[in-house]
Amino acid sequence: MMRPFGYIMMMAAAATLTFGCQQLEEMRLLPPEQVVPPVLNPLGITELVITDDNLDETVSFAWDAADFGVRAQASYTIEAEYDDPVSGTEGTRVVISQGIAGTSYEASYEDINYMLGLAADMGGAGVPLDTPSDVDFYVSASVGTGGEKYYSEPVDLKVTVIYAEPRYPKVWVIGKYCNWEHARSQFLFSFDSNAEYEGVVDFGQNHLDYNSGTSDDAGFKLTGAASWNNATGNWGLGGTAPEEEAEQITLSVAGGNIANVYGYRYYSFAFNTTTRRLTKQVGFDRFVVKGSAIGDEEREMTFDTGSQEFYIDAALEAGDLLFGFADGAERTWLGSLTTGILDGAGANPVTAPAGEYRIYVNLNNTEERTYEFNAGDYGKETEDEEEITDPTGHTWGLTGDAINDWGNAVDTETGEAVPDTPLVLDGDYYVRKNVHLTAGEKFKLRYDNRWQDDETSENLSFGGYNGAEVGLESGRGVQLSRGGGNLHVLADGDYDIYFNESMALIHIREAGSEAPGAVTWGIVGSFTGWADGEDLEMTRAEDRNAGYYVYEGLGLTTEDSFKFRNGNAWVYDSSNQIAAGSSDPVSVGTALSLVKGSSSNDIKVAEDGTYDIILYPEQAFAYIISSGADFETPAKVSWGVTGTMTGWLNDRDILMDSEDGYYVIKGLDLSAGAEFRLRYGNNDGSRSYGLSADTPMEASPDAHLLTSGGQGRIRVSEAGEYDIYLNEEYGVMYMLESGSEAPAPFSFGIQSNITDGMPDLTMTANGEYFVCKNVWFPSGVDNWLKVRVSSNDGITWGGTYIDYDTKISAVLGGDAIVPTDVIPGWSGAYDVWFSYDRQEIYIMGPGKHPSEAAGEVSEWGIVGHFSDWGNDRMMSMERGIFVYRGLTFDTDNDSSTGSNAIKIRLGGGWDNGGNIGPSGSDVNAIPGDAITVINDGGSKNIIVPKGTYDIWFDPEAMKVWVMSSGQIPSGY
Repeated sequence: MMRPFGYIMMMAAAATLTFGCQQLEEMRLLPPEQVVPPVLNPLGITELVITDDNLDETVSFAWDAADFGVRAQASYTIEAEYDDPVSGTEGTRVVISQGIAGTSYEASYEDINYMLGLAADMGGAGVPLDTPSDVDFYVSASVGTGGEKYYSEPVDLKVTVIYAEPRYPKVWVIGKYCNWEHARSQFLFSFDSNAEYEGVVDFGQNHLDYNSGTSDDAGFKLTGAASWNNATGNWGLGGTAPEEEAEQITLSVAGGNIANVYGYRYYSFAFNTTTRRLTKQVGFDRFVVKGSAIGDEEREMTFDTGSQEFYIDAALEAGDLLFGFADGAERTWLGSLTTGILDGAGANPVTAPAGEYRIYVNLNNTEERTYEFNAGDYGKETEDEEEITDPTGHTWGLTGDAINDWGNAVDTETGEAVPDTPLVLDGDYYVRKNVHLTAGEKFKLRYDNRWQDDETSENLSFGGYNGAEVGLESGRGVQLSRGGGNLHVLADGDYDIYFNESMALIHIREAGSEAPGAVTWGIVGSFTGWADGEDLEMTRAEDRNAGYYVYEGLGLTTEDSFKFRNGNAWVYDSSNQIAAGSSDPVSVGTALSLVKGSSSNDIKVAEDGTYDIILYPEQAFAYIISSGADFETPAKVSWGVTGTMTGWLNDRDILMDSEDGYYVIKGLDLSAGAEFRLRYGNNDGSRSYGLSADTPMEASPDAHLLTSGGQGRIRVSEAGEYDIYLNEEYGVMYMLESGSEAPAPFSFGIQSNITDGMPDLTMTANGEYFVCKNVWFPSGVDNWLKVRVSSNDGITWGGTYIDYDTKISAVLGGDAIVPTDVIPGWSGAYDVWFSYDRQEIYIMGPGKHPSEAAGEVSEWGIVGHFSDWGNDRMMSMERGIFVYRGLTFDTDNDSSTGSNAIKIRLGGGWDNGGNIGPSGSDVNAIPGDAITVINDGGSKNIIVPKGTYDIWFDPEAMKVWVMSSGQIPSGY
């Protein structure tokens, strides 16, 4: 039905009046003397005694609505007032809760206690602690913003309150240490309610793993709320990377993670939200106490991450105590000039009473560091311990088919949902012992009985890696993925479950078995049976800045082989393992350059003996020395220059410094004809860069692409002083005249007819590709493009244009790609993709991915009985061949039923030119052994044994390997 225009205008006017109705109604309110205020009903109790044990209980407030003479939405506030009966001072009314739309409210004891017990000069009512006191409660009503309040008559209640910590404004310190969850972060506080915040943060036992490294989740940031909203505060690193242990950093809004800067476990930080300046006030390894009251011994205090204070239980003798920051062997002691307050150097020792006490030390406010002796809390569980063991509280738990029907099961007695089976934090692991699991029944881990965080939508579950369903074997460690697939055990039994959150590793062991080893760097090898959880644990150097781990007195024969790994298990991307770049045996005392990842070789010694092993995991470097021999820590392990100027000798390299994404050496004096290469760790391991052949080179702003492991020497054309820059990841080098402007930060970019004479369009990482979206190609002009490094003509890729949405082979130094005129309807905007590994360029329509390119067939995949011969598991390329990781087979070999039969095919079909299997007959796979295969429609099946495996395929050698998870085929 059509509405006439006049009707529509009339309704619009009515809507305008309605929009402003609150103000109009205020104009028509009854005169103040005629307004009927709300009536607060009796509370149903005559006395309220608040204790530590009942803070979560509530008081029910109910009232009759106020009458303002019109139909207006009133806003109600619950308030309280305490009048001091001794001084006769009338108190100030404090707000318990406000903005209530209805006529009832449940106020928690905790909220009531906080506002009543808080001192009057801090905004509270100032009710005496632990003393029954008369308090008047009111409910007030108002209409509109700034409207006058109308109060009920008071209802008197005798209330006993307890001490409550003041609630100061705070900023969140969130990072890998708390799994990037706001609900688990620690805080900095504004003790004067201004822009200045400070506090002590514990980054945890694995702080070096959390706050260092190159992973995307390493480090921490600060936020002004439990969100990533830039408007409320989201602060991180911006611009030049700060030096290690920087005293002060200016953070940027929406900046990057603060990583590879701070290496202590504990920090007292200050942060100004106006200047965005983060200040390191003190960093320390431990907080300790010593003195005659505890027998003159030094004891370490424990940090409670809930209250952010240190504590220790001690049976004290009457005597003295000092408290101190411990940095290795150094101590900075705190005493006291005022009872309850800790002061710095020169202060007197604290006088301790005799008896059993819990000693608390709160260091958050540097203007008022406090200590307390509390007899009542001696031996009490901390907030954290209660939280972890609470089956409905904040910890990781098991949910699944038989556990609680994925959270859907209901307790028949209580009618409440059956919670997840909780794990308890014990050292490096969340642990649940003696869990009965049935083969095939599915389960997962999730946090706090939830699948995701309601505020951030972050997934709070862990399951099979990359979404795959994974079968678990007793005694094996398996890497999981956040939000991953279902888990199940391969055999019925009672199990102990160990889960390490930081590395997403799960170990299951037969109930009563020894726990897996610590999540740290260790040695795994033939002498440990290459077993998970049995690694020889290495000890971190006492000087945390030294950066190395040690294992002393390891007996080795020339037949033994080993690797280093972190976490007591293999991970799918092999990022936690490190070993030799060469298969040659290692000589005693020789510096050993290592390789991270699956391409590394097992380490062997050249002669039998007992050895001390020293590992530098971040620098990929190790020493193997005779047990007990003196060891001098290298001053530095880095990239360096080796050549004629060093006699090409080991341990003589001219070392480079890290600067803005490059390794740099400045002012290097080189004579004409001098030759050099670049290498890591003072020796010719696999981490080196040279050229394919000896090549003369002169100073220029051009970038040069070096060859990894290349033995060709760089020959200096003219004598002079040079600045040399190296990008380690891609082997890009600059040789500049000393004092020249530094090269631009490393990037891949697009140079085109539109950008000619301007900086390139920057490409961003997207999986295995780099992409620049919405690159504009005008119609009717001669468009062209190249990919190049850092807007530099020294390294460019061109190619021969074929078509849009089609793969173009990238040619190093090739001619520009000249696309045809724009496709109608695309408006000239294209997405340009570049694969460095594959040396491919794609010019794709808006929003299209290279996988959608014309004529492209998906890569190799695994298909078999496990997938009903469909739904291929697509393999990824690693080390130049293809692999699919974590494929589980629940039964033993059975070629008669084909239950474990697999083949490899191309593009998810049998007609795409790839049908891979053995010739002649089915082959039973032996883990680790190569299987020769053919590409033919008549090829047979590979039968895989029971277990979880990584399947590798080399299409050039026509070999397939079934490998235990984390292992790689020999020679790759």
